[in-house]
Amino acid sequence: MADEAAGAVQRVDRWLWFARFVKTRALAQRLVVKGKVRVNRTRITKPSHTVSPGDVVSFMNRDQIKVVEVVAVGTRRGPAPEARLLYCEINPDSGIAAGTATHHMMPDKRTSTLDDAPRKCKFTGDPPDKGNI
Repeated sequence: MADEAAGAVQRVDRWLWFARFVKTRALAQRLVVKGKVRVNRTRITKPSHTVSPGDVVSFMNRDQIKVVEVVAVGTRRGPAPEARLLYCEINPDSGIAAGTATHHMMPDKRTSTLDDAPRKCKFTGDPPDKGNI
């Protein structure tokens, strides 16, 4: 019963690693310590900060700003299709016309500013395959 209660939250460095945004947990910790991660629009600097479903996490990933909503906490670092079930992107890259950008590093793409209100995310994919039951 204690494991079920503890499963509702997870350290942000572990979550970033489980969701496959970084290759190692040490890289996730370094990203957080440098102040490059925000949870619910608040900059965090401690890798032990916890996230839970419904939180909005934003960070810089390979010269792109990623804004995702935590859908679930992970139990392991599984394959990519399993990792995609842990989050949903709030502002995926779309072909919005040039000139509507809000971030100076990417003039041809519109990205979310950290002052935007969080949006609810709907899972539109197929549920994971349960195998032959």
